[in-house]
Amino acid sequence: MINLSAVDLRVIVAGVDVSEAVDRRAPLWVRRDPVQFESYPQVTGQLSLVGGILAQSIDPRVNRALWRPGNEVDIQMATPGQSWAPLPFGGRLVIKDRDYESGLGELGDAAQPERLILFLVDSLGYAEQPESVLSVGGQLGQQTGIGQVLPTLTYGIGYDPQPADPTPTRDFQLEFAVQPQGESAAAYAHRLLWASPDTDDQVYGVWVDSEGRLRPFAADLAPAEAWAAFAEAELVALFPVREEREQLPGRVAARGLGYWVRPIPQPPTRWSEVRDEAGRIIRRDIYQNFPAVFNFPARFVTTTYEQEKTIYKDPELSSALKFSERVTQSTFYDPGGRVERVRTTSEQPKDVIDPDVDSSLPTVAQVSETAYEFGRRGVVEKRRTLQQKAWGLIREANPPEDASPLDLATEKAEVEQWQRITDDYYHYIRHVFHETLGDLYRGEELESGGAGGQPPRVDRRPPSFEVEQYELLEIYDLSYAGGQPGRTRRLDFGNLVQDNYSLKRLAAVEARLINGRFEACQLQFGLSQIPAEWPPGRVVFVESEVYLLSGEVVIFERDRTICGATGLWLGSRDGEDFTSAVQVIAQALKDAEGALITDEFGGGINA
Repeated sequence: MINLSAVDLRVIVAGVDVSEAVDRRAPLWVRRDPVQFESYPQVTGQLSLVGGILAQSIDPRVNRALWRPGNEVDIQMATPGQSWAPLPFGGRLVIKDRDYESGLGELGDAAQPERLILFLVDSLGYAEQPESVLSVGGQLGQQTGIGQVLPTLTYGIGYDPQPADPTPTRDFQLEFAVQPQGESAAAYAHRLLWASPDTDDQVYGVWVDSEGRLRPFAADLAPAEAWAAFAEAELVALFPVREEREQLPGRVAARGLGYWVRPIPQPPTRWSEVRDEAGRIIRRDIYQNFPAVFNFPARFVTTTYEQEKTIYKDPELSSALKFSERVTQSTFYDPGGRVERVRTTSEQPKDVIDPDVDSSLPTVAQVSETAYEFGRRGVVEKRRTLQQKAWGLIREANPPEDASPLDLATEKAEVEQWQRITDDYYHYIRHVFHETLGDLYRGEELESGGAGGQPPRVDRRPPSFEVEQYELLEIYDLSYAGGQPGRTRRLDFGNLVQDNYSLKRLAAVEARLINGRFEACQLQFGLSQIPAEWPPGRVVFVESEVYLLSGEVVIFERDRTICGATGLWLGSRDGEDFTSAVQVIAQALKDAEGALITDEFGGGINA
């Protein structure tokens, strides 16, 4: 005998226990959306309260703070051990809207009880709104697991996977920006997970549990195990779905966008030469590129060799090529890829800078450095410039007594600042030091400035990889009779897929679900038959049939409690052997018509 009796409920709104006012004559229900690609399975609910019972008014105009949309509503039920537990799903919802009835009615009508109806939704459904553009991918060309992408994508909305929760193993090689186009980041995260199946027998998504946490779930479409196994007589009810159903297509056509990610080759080492009239080389320049790696800057190095007599300005010396100068431009990037510092150094032989030194080894002769600071708008807010040169290269230099000709002297140090005032920028310059002006440092004082100076353009790291986009198309045939494939169901997964193999898996997944919805049944359980926590994607065995539960609902009435779900038919099992629904139908048609079964990805038949 299945126990369908009513259970004690506790309803807490914004910390206030309103259980006594819950109207049990009107059903209190909590419903979850079906398992599908389009969006995460959102939870909604409804309950009614009657007036005159609570110490507080149920009139939202009088008690705005308690009945304000956005307030949390905790729904708990009594357990056999006389403790309180949240509902298996939808235990924590949010007031989305309310409908207040004073009960007074029109003039002459009999007075009715005062009533407040609360329309509930999970926290994400209440806050669901388009998010700003989010950069969620890893570094282009490097493998980034989806487990690393999801926390960034859902930052601020409570993504909180638990240790036992499933997560797919898909890796990304794209550095992509998400522009949800009218959907929330949570809905996008669900579709991204759904489009990342490890096999054609499993899909992933996100759901909101009874504590309001956003968590991943998995639905196994070819299960070896089930949440529970029932004889049909053990259920409250099992009957075919009666409402109007979508016509069963004969073919699923899945489209998407794929990407080739290829490294951009670095320019090879190259050189140029200058020759005199006799064809002798008088100068050779060698150019080398070194890309930025980890925290090391990108470097462009030019090494110059000249004739010895040219370097030392002495015609009596040889015409042999000797090291003359090495110029290294180092570019540093911040984590966002913006250029934050550019440092250029020139190295020359020591005895060129100081003839009294008996060494031609290279040493730093000049330094030029520009550093940038960025404001909240991402534009340049400050630019610091430093120029230094060895004392031995400065004409009419007057170095300190203890300075060596090889020591660097500061020729210029300058700070520029841009401040936005209304729609214009004000540009200020502060000379910290200038060779001809002397030391001008005066703390944070600004020497000059005025309106009209636009901040410089923000330079960024050049791409290390090139991305080529191409269109993907995969066809999956469902089972059909008499050689009549019927219509084609077209699905577009956009840039959520990156290759043909993942799209082929998705086409197989959607074909299984389409067939499962067409052959679906309604299953009803007693409250004692459902788990304490009920994530989406649970599978049940009903004798030899296998169903994926979707669109769950829990209804609390005055004298009974019923839990129901739509069971998408996945197939049949014989002992430990599972046969998918499309194969069951294909075999039946084959027996009847001699059709050919397509085995790839568990496909249907081609008659």
